[in-house]
Amino acid sequence: MRYVAILTIACLHFGFGNSHAQDTKKPSSEASLSTPLRLAADQEQRVLHSLSQRIKVEAEDAPLSEVIQFISQSIDREILIDTPALADAGISTDQNTTFKLGEMTVWQSLHFLLAPFQLSWSARDGVLEITTKEKADEQMVTRVYDVRKLCELLEPISKEVLWQRPRQQRGEAGLGGGGGGVGGGMMGGGMGGGGLFSVPIHAIGPAVIGMGTSTDVFYETHSSEPVFLDPMSIESFLANVMKSLNLWKWLETDGEGGAVQAGKGCLIVRQSYQAQFHIAGILEGLERVLEAKGPSKSTPLRRIGYPYEEDAAILASLAKLKSLEIDDQGLETALQQIATDAGFRLQIDHPCLADEGISSDQPVNCHFHKLPLGICLKKLLEPLQLSHVVNEGVLVITTAAKAEEMLSIRVYDVGNCHKISKSLSRAALLYTLVELTSGKWEETEGEGGQAELLSSRHLLVLQTQQVHSEIELLIEELSADKAGSPSKPPIALRVYTLPDTETAADLVKILPRILGKTWIENGSTDNGSIECAGKSLLISQTWEVHLKIEKIIDAITMSRRKQNPQQIGQVSPPVTNPHGGN
Repeated sequence: MRYVAILTIACLHFGFGNSHAQDTKKPSSEASLSTPLRLAADQEQRVLHSLSQRIKVEAEDAPLSEVIQFISQSIDREILIDTPALADAGISTDQNTTFKLGEMTVWQSLHFLLAPFQLSWSARDGVLEITTKEKADEQMVTRVYDVRKLCELLEPISKEVLWQRPRQQRGEAGLGGGGGGVGGGMMGGGMGGGGLFSVPIHAIGPAVIGMGTSTDVFYETHSSEPVFLDPMSIESFLANVMKSLNLWKWLETDGEGGAVQAGKGCLIVRQSYQAQFHIAGILEGLERVLEAKGPSKSTPLRRIGYPYEEDAAILASLAKLKSLEIDDQGLETALQQIATDAGFRLQIDHPCLADEGISSDQPVNCHFHKLPLGICLKKLLEPLQLSHVVNEGVLVITTAAKAEEMLSIRVYDVGNCHKISKSLSRAALLYTLVELTSGKWEETEGEGGQAELLSSRHLLVLQTQQVHSEIELLIEELSADKAGSPSKPPIALRVYTLPDTETAADLVKILPRILGKTWIENGSTDNGSIECAGKSLLISQTWEVHLKIEKIIDAITMSRRKQNPQQIGQVSPPVTNPHGGN
């Protein structure tokens, strides 16, 4: 086995003075019951800082324990292994592993090294420890998050969709048998806990989407008099968003797991160690999204310190047009060659493939000419029931079933979706996403993704990467264009035959004036124009303008139609496509 490390870290030494020499009979004013925990929290931050350093580990069929020991030496920190927990789960650190992902952070290295063995890590109490994922999910820690800035950003935006309602109209006293009103959405409750999409939105009239019994705030998609919100209502809303996510277990919904409460200007969250990083990342990401100026396509929300740039580089590579010619080549060999040529890291989830009886040496064939690389990979993997997911700066090849379990969060800007009917509420837009995308949804199938409106223009979605790509495309097409401005109407060329040349010449001057703002000027970027050719007018305008021109010409020629209906006031079919193009 060969290891390579490119990391330099200075050892940290901490001196706490000669506290033992103090008079033990006199209590110290600087010490308390919480002091050890506070000092451990400081040490934890130092451990986490070391995990952000970049290293390069290369291991070929090496025992897991040796690779862990190498990482420990590289960062100059001891890594404890919870041997009893591993033994109870039937996991041995003597199992061999191959690890060749190039240079990445220690955090990423631990993630990809431990995941195949169903292991996880924590730095609780300032000690870096590896244990089983099951045990790690059971070990809860409490964190307090300052959300004052986020509440300030949400308050003015949410006035459009958040409303105070009298006590007697709340879900627990009305239709929402589980608490939370009709269609509890991600917040739970609803018609027996059915969620946002438990019944068709159009079937219940004005949609009232509750947010659970822990808050007085309700969504109402049809209302006229907004009420200014108490800041606590927004904090409770954020608490319910956290509890609604099925990424982790919660006492309130699962009978086990973590809990979250809203404080004044803060959220108090008790959850597993790894979950806390994701929760912190979600709150930080929401603040970043709400502060952003102008529309955005979609924004991913991941853990604190997530390598977004590395993911973006992979997605850019997958969007490039490529030609693939593969004949009877082993699956892993072919995939590694594709990754090398494209310049990104690739990991094959061997345990998942083995469970499905798929060999990494299985011959594959493909012949694709100038298709996006992502589509080429999709077509290559689909016959084997495999899929690819971009995660932690690495393209992961796994089974299609496992990919459906790998959910991530994105926030979409739906403020420019003006191509939908004006009568279509934002709640109905959520229902549309459920009906028109391929993924599974918690509200309709009891498993899968979830969606929640954060404001009149911000939609939070928990789904697979495949469904996220479908939603992003759908919202883009429902919007005017990528910039969010209204799309330009298509131009069509039509020929109009008038009674005489004088009338035709007069209309060249009259039509632009009487049609006003609807007339597209000659020489504009839209190529609108009007030209006279004898008795004929050649007019290039929008379809809306052409309908008005027809009425004008009909009125002008009305008195002469009876005399010569074949030649007076004739209108040709469009010479150019009314939807643009020739």
